[in-house]
Amino acid sequence: MLVLMLFSGVSGWFLYYAMLRGLVLGKVRRSPIFWTRCVLAPALLLAGAASVVVRYFFPETTIWVTMALWPLFILALDPGYRLADAGGKVTE
Repeated sequence: MLVLMLFSGVSGWFLYYAMLRGLVLGKVRRSPIFWTRCVLAPALLLAGAASVVVRYFFPETTIWVTMALWPLFILALDPGYRLADAGGKVTE
């Protein structure tokens, strides 16, 4: 369980920051599909890692814990995406 939690958490953060770096450097274009790759996928991986911690303390929990935590991680990761996207635009 610990290995699953570490792998899921580290891969979620790596995917998130790699996508943000590509967005800031201009190597990828902003699109709704890219938003799902940059925010939704890492949020699901991080929610999976958090649900492992919840299952350690409450073994009778179900997969719905992951689905309940997923929107919380989406709310946490979305402002970083929006900020990185705005960093490439010039405002006057």
